[in-house]
Amino acid sequence: MQKIDVIHHFGGVKNTANVLGLTHVAICRWKTLIPEKRALQLERLTQGKLIYLPDLYQKPVIKAA
Repeated sequence: MQKIDVIHHFGGVKNTANVLGLTHVAICRWKTLIPEKRALQLERLTQGKLIYLPDLYQKPVIKAA
């Protein structure tokens, strides 16, 4: 789940923080891809309006040479 989509959905960083019970600073520290735990939480809170995509969170498999 992309940070920009979450912030847009809730109308800003402050609103996003309030919904999740976090601080403004915590939201600002998210990278482009939000933490997986929060993505799951947001999908439930928004009743599927924001969608958790598990493939975004899978670690790439690196084959040894």
